[in-house]
Amino acid sequence: MKRIFLASLFAALSLSASATVLTFDDYPGATLGSADAIRGSYHGYVLGAENSGEALPFLAWVDTGSPWYWPYGSVSGSFTGLNNWGGVGTLAKDDGSDFAFDGVWARTWGTDERDATIYGYNNGVEVWSSTFTLNGEWTRFTGGSGAVDQLRFDFGNFFLIDDVALSDAPRQGTVPEPASLALFGLGLAGAAAVRRKRAA
Repeated sequence: MKRIFLASLFAALSLSASATVLTFDDYPGATLGSADAIRGSYHGYVLGAENSGEALPFLAWVDTGSPWYWPYGSVSGSFTGLNNWGGVGTLAKDDGSDFAFDGVWARTWGTDERDATIYGYNNGVEVWSSTFTLNGEWTRFTGGSGAVDQLRFDFGNFFLIDDVALSDAPRQGTVPEPASLALFGLGLAGAAAVRRKRAA
């Protein structure tokens, strides 16, 4: 009984957080052998770049899975995110709310190795950072824990990203939503029931 209760509670809590994976394969207009800028909201997120002095401060999507176009490969599907203009890539929710970063696949265009850092910011303050070595092989990188409202990918000039994993995170100090309160109440009720059964 206790195992069933705990499994049900875990499943309910898992459903309360919304997960998103940006694969770039379902971006409107993406066709094999093509590339274009990521403009506006994509699955509720806005991608860009801090390219000082550049006329086109954005990230792009590009076909890297077809060997006859840009043969850099991809993690899934055929398309990846591309920083074609250098500088630091950025990612934020289109409504400015908090989220959690669960990981990203990344690589350089060529075979060079370089230091790379992912920064998590909240209200303009750095919350965490994670530094690693970026090279010409697709590798999955994660960051620190904690709610952020912006990610900065300081990967050096010209890099590719794929399968960016993100999930919802409440703002610190906010009142829990009714569904979360209901799940918490359900957990307390279940724990009380298990305790009464043991006492009987």
